[in-house]
Amino acid sequence: MKKLISPLDLSTGEIDEIIALADRIMENPTAFAHKCDGKILATLFFEPSTRTRLSFEAAMLSLGGKVLGFSSANSSSAAKGESVADTVRTVECYADIIAMRHPKEGAATVAAANVACPLINAGDGGHPHPTQTLTDLLTIHREKGRLDNLTVGLCGDLKFGRTVHSLIRAMMRYQNIKFILVSPKELQVPDYIRDDLENGGFDFQEVERLEDAIGAMDILYMTRVQRERFFNEEDYIRLRDSYILDAEKMKLAKEDIDAEWALLCPHEVLTVKGYALEDYTGAEWERRYRDCVADARISKRVVTVKELVRLILRSAVETGTPFAFNRDAVNRANPNSHKGVIYCSNLCTEIAQNMAPIETVSREVETRDGDTVVVTTTRPGEFVVCNLASLSLGHLPVEDDAVLRDTVRTAVRALDNVIDLNFYPLPYAELTNRRYRSIGLGVSGYHHMLAKRGIRWESGEHLAFADDVFERINRAAVEASADLAAEKGSYVYFEGSDWQTGAYFEKRGYTSPEWRALAQKVAAQGMRNAYLLAVAPTSSTSILSGTTAGVDPLMKRFFLEEKKGGMLPRVAPELSMDTYWYYKNAHTIDQKWSVRACGVRQRHIDQAQSVNLYITNEYTLRQVLELYVLAWECGVKTVYYVRSKSLEVEECESCSS
Repeated sequence: MKKLISPLDLSTGEIDEIIALADRIMENPTAFAHKCDGKILATLFFEPSTRTRLSFEAAMLSLGGKVLGFSSANSSSAAKGESVADTVRTVECYADIIAMRHPKEGAATVAAANVACPLINAGDGGHPHPTQTLTDLLTIHREKGRLDNLTVGLCGDLKFGRTVHSLIRAMMRYQNIKFILVSPKELQVPDYIRDDLENGGFDFQEVERLEDAIGAMDILYMTRVQRERFFNEEDYIRLRDSYILDAEKMKLAKEDIDAEWALLCPHEVLTVKGYALEDYTGAEWERRYRDCVADARISKRVVTVKELVRLILRSAVETGTPFAFNRDAVNRANPNSHKGVIYCSNLCTEIAQNMAPIETVSREVETRDGDTVVVTTTRPGEFVVCNLASLSLGHLPVEDDAVLRDTVRTAVRALDNVIDLNFYPLPYAELTNRRYRSIGLGVSGYHHMLAKRGIRWESGEHLAFADDVFERINRAAVEASADLAAEKGSYVYFEGSDWQTGAYFEKRGYTSPEWRALAQKVAAQGMRNAYLLAVAPTSSTSILSGTTAGVDPLMKRFFLEEKKGGMLPRVAPELSMDTYWYYKNAHTIDQKWSVRACGVRQRHIDQAQSVNLYITNEYTLRQVLELYVLAWECGVKTVYYVRSKSLEVEECESCSS
């Protein structure tokens, strides 16, 4: 018969079978009420226990069996010096199965070696607690529907907690498991657990504050910080409240993908509640949404978040759309939130500016020159216009700050002039353009820039380089707009904006002396333009300028691109033996690096970026979801197309002749 001393005594297949059986028992307990008729469980608890001992006894009684045993060593012959081996050999004569807890490590192994009947380790000192681990695995599986692809957080006493050690070792057997270990330095996991994680190549991190990590967790396993584990009372008092899970900390946690979501009719919400949900963002939107859900007058269609996400992802994988618009991230970074809300982006997802509907104020029938006419008076709203240009990074000496600054200043002045020189077929567009004077300075040749400098796309060097280049582009653009404001005047809504208050700089962590001086300059001189930077897709213009498109990686080193019914051959710019290996094909790049790079750039871009995700046919919906979640975590505002790879047979470019 099999003994259960450690969770590792069971294969993952056996664990799956146990979980499936437990599910069936919970769904129909009466069907199992007599499964253990005539069987006896002996509970040998050499140390006091409440929950574990009673759970064994309750389970056996619920299955129709009987229980005998003792709840402490003092009530057994162990008090008179009887060995564990002798005790279990005696008890085996009266019982069909034994559950044993003992304060000394290794006691369960000794007991198992001396009995023929099944023996279950209910905890032996600091060694594993396999039944608690099985219960934990069951709970995780019931809540998440799986035991793989999870980020597991463990918090509290991780040094002495045997349940913690057991759960870590059990979860290490499943695929794509990440661990976040939250504890004071005094109670970090022991070295042998850390060695197991490192040797197994697991992604894990150790932090001291739960608030810093809870948002990244799928599962949180809480344990008590125990007073008796500290040598210093002051350390215990200092840390005891750090690991109390309260409502405030839970607000930082991920929403459960299995949670319910209510689909509401916007017109019905407006009619019943007198407001439109889309007019709000962040915490206020959430409060009003929950208010609508609780209102019985509003009809609802309830689906799970998982179902909704699956439909969106399937469409994205099969068609490339819908585009993603992270509305809260967009509006948190809106420098002109004092004048409105950014409801959505444009088709190419790079524009993020205030919008407002055109509204009819009145409609009158009049007679003019003998004719009957209808005179409609409208409120113009905010009619967004794209005023775009792109810096060709592949052709710019971006390390030369003077050249980069001069180029940016020229582009900003040119785009500002376009606003005054443009022809406007719609008066609404002209009004919005002249009030905000918004421009969208973007870039092309991003991959070209990296390749010619020998920077790999999938590298920390890429992220650091992009951070530096885009910060300097932004600083030059802000400075140029402020100087134009001193020359020609600020945009109409400058007063009260994040530009004027300095919040724009604070939100982005611009604290260097250069940025502080610029913030003061902006406050004194104003800003000519309400919005400055937006990275548009530049496929056609990049062909003309002989560089790569936008901020996307190159599709292939050489390929044919269809434009207006014709096929254009494309070759990586400045392709040579030096640059060849730095032009990694878009579909072979780990897309997490692209998302992280987008997040790095987003800090410096006041509007958004037109960014594509390139996936192969091997991608699962879960992997695509992870990219969207990562984009949200990195503060990315928008995601353009999901571009899947066509099913075609390709030659290896390295081997083909």
